[in-house]
Amino acid sequence: MIAQDDTNRPSKRQKVAEKETNTESVSVQCTNQGAEGRVFETTFLGRPAMCKERFAKTYRHPDLDHKLRQTRMLQEARCLVACSRKGIDVPQVYFIDEHKMSLHLERINGWTVKEYLNMHESDDSKWSQVARAVGTAVAKMHMCGIIHGDLTTSNMMIRRSAVEDEKSDSDSNGSSSNGSSSSSSSSSSSNATKSKRSKTPLSVTLIDFGLGSQAVTNPEDRAVDLYVLERAMASTHPGSETKLVPAALDAYRKVCSKDHFKTMEKLSAVRQRGRKRMAFG
Repeated sequence: MIAQDDTNRPSKRQKVAEKETNTESVSVQCTNQGAEGRVFETTFLGRPAMCKERFAKTYRHPDLDHKLRQTRMLQEARCLVACSRKGIDVPQVYFIDEHKMSLHLERINGWTVKEYLNMHESDDSKWSQVARAVGTAVAKMHMCGIIHGDLTTSNMMIRRSAVEDEKSDSDSNGSSSNGSSSSSSSSSSSNATKSKRSKTPLSVTLIDFGLGSQAVTNPEDRAVDLYVLERAMASTHPGSETKLVPAALDAYRKVCSKDHFKTMEKLSAVRQRGRKRMAFG
């Protein structure tokens, strides 16, 4: 008898994933469509998920189109996994379907940073808090050698749980301050210290690494990433030049420590090139 080759057979996990994907394909709902692909709300193995599918471009040669879509999809997945391993808040990768050119990712329950800022348009403290969270997240990503490529406030999210944790921290701090009047001064100071340590700052979730790249150590690439973020903030949120950008860059410098000097120098040069392009075309 001739032994059958099992190398091309799908694994048990792939069969289960494909079965789940097929059964849920009826209930998927397209939530967004860009130049590279569509995003659907669905479930994956019983968990809320997002499916990002890269559709074919008919104007390209089929072989070239297949290669480009596959390369970019895998690169996005690698960036997400690398960020997750370094403790950066990104959607978890559930499944990669190379046949359908789709990624099944964790569905983030919350708001985009753009939506959150518009919700608190008149609250400068919220804007400053979000800006610091954005700068911290981008700095951690750059320190891992990853470039996002499309940093906008629509490609960042704030988890609903993070906002609820912040509210619970503030409520607990208020209750401890009210009860401290009947206690001694030493116990009140220790409670205040504990409350400050236990309070977790707001964090943002970076999404959509479709233009991302890994193993980047060139300061100019990081500077271009920051310049894209600056321009996106300025065009989307009026007043961001004074309320968002300075706080974000300040948080970026603090996280990057000594490594930010060359990046900031390159950012100034990139700004000059951007102004010349806008002035002369």
